[in-house]
Amino acid sequence: MENMPLTEQRVMRSHLRPEFMPDMLFETKPKTILLTRNPKDVAVSLFNFHHNNSTLAPVEWDDFIREFCNENTEYGSYFQYVIDWDAYSDEPWVLAVRFEDIKKSPQEHIEKIADFLGKSLTNEQLKEVARVTDFQFMKSHFGYPEAWQMRQGTRLQRKGTVGDWKNVFTVSQNEAFDSIYDKKMEGYEHLKYNFLDDY
Repeated sequence: MENMPLTEQRVMRSHLRPEFMPDMLFETKPKTILLTRNPKDVAVSLFNFHHNNSTLAPVEWDDFIREFCNENTEYGSYFQYVIDWDAYSDEPWVLAVRFEDIKKSPQEHIEKIADFLGKSLTNEQLKEVARVTDFQFMKSHFGYPEAWQMRQGTRLQRKGTVGDWKNVFTVSQNEAFDSIYDKKMEGYEHLKYNFLDDY
């Protein structure tokens, strides 16, 4: 049973770094989409998930952003994650996309993803996929039940916006983060976000 081949395609989602992925991924090289996001928005999103999840102890933002910068979160280091996966970004079986780019031009990137997966979509199909994958549509149509253990009155999906970090970071936190970010990403400037120009 263990070696029985799959009869249907499967989709697997993960937040793991390459070293924690199954060896089979790098042996069989299935189509893999690498989605990255501005680290400041990642920090805000993960903070809210942590704060609203009943299985995790509530945490204050000041404490959380310090631990995020120290690479001490449930999912490990954001900085190491993007660096480690960058080693595979030029592989023909990997497509690297940014969350911000998809938000800016969804149909263009849906078509790009479809081409990568070997699918051809009509203009109408592109529009429909864009419609049903819009964050607000998904938030109103798809709930995540008890499995996520969200606290009463909260939900997994929140804003799905770009640049919300500006409403959360203090000036001093932002300056400290920028300094740490520059050090962590030294030598990987092509992966860095320009926090002033990317919005």
